[in-house]
Amino acid sequence: MIYLNGDLFKASTPPDIPGIQPCPLCDRLCEGADPDERIPCDNDSDCSGNSTNTTCGTSTECLGGPNDGDPCTPETSDSAALGDSQNSYPTSQDCQNHESENITENIGGLPVDLVMTTGSKTMDAVDRPGGKRNFCGFCRDVTGAGSNCFKGDNIKSGCPVSNPPADGNAVPCTSDAECAAAGDEYESCVQRSAGAFSEAAATRIEVNGSTDGGCLGTCSPTRVSS
Repeated sequence: MIYLNGDLFKASTPPDIPGIQPCPLCDRLCEGADPDERIPCDNDSDCSGNSTNTTCGTSTECLGGPNDGDPCTPETSDSAALGDSQNSYPTSQDCQNHESENITENIGGLPVDLVMTTGSKTMDAVDRPGGKRNFCGFCRDVTGAGSNCFKGDNIKSGCPVSNPPADGNAVPCTSDAECAAAGDEYESCVQRSAGAFSEAAATRIEVNGSTDGGCLGTCSPTRVSS
């Protein structure tokens, strides 16, 4: 699982975005009476716009999460080194997320399907009536209306209406029959682009494993572009 946070949400200094719990920070913070003015700082000038918290602290503490306000040791990344004007770094293992505000529920987890092995892994292309050397098939209108549109395309004009409606994502498949079963004109399961690492004539992908592990990704839906 890959978690999106940090530089994707540069301005997400906790807890200033309702509904999103970014990783709590470990940094020097502006000190004073107002908890809403506890923001990361490098010196007193960073706190000068606050009404009460006008002094930059001398030690690092957690900002956000269940350990809010506790002393912490920042990790190796820091705002100055990364050129991060919003001070959304650094994080620390000392500053945990709230269990009730799971980061995968609020920001979004990306499932990445990797088939890992320390042995050899191969994937062979298959020939179908709609096209040869298919590694990763996607439904396409080849012989139906003859538009050569991929199912899901909501940009290119003149494509047959698809069921379900086109949403911009290509529709993966393993056979022509699978595409035809949808009841629309996207009847052919074909490769969207050159098969193996842009080698149009390739018929096999092979990865030799090692002690570090080798992997061969599986096919997955991808955005349609015209």
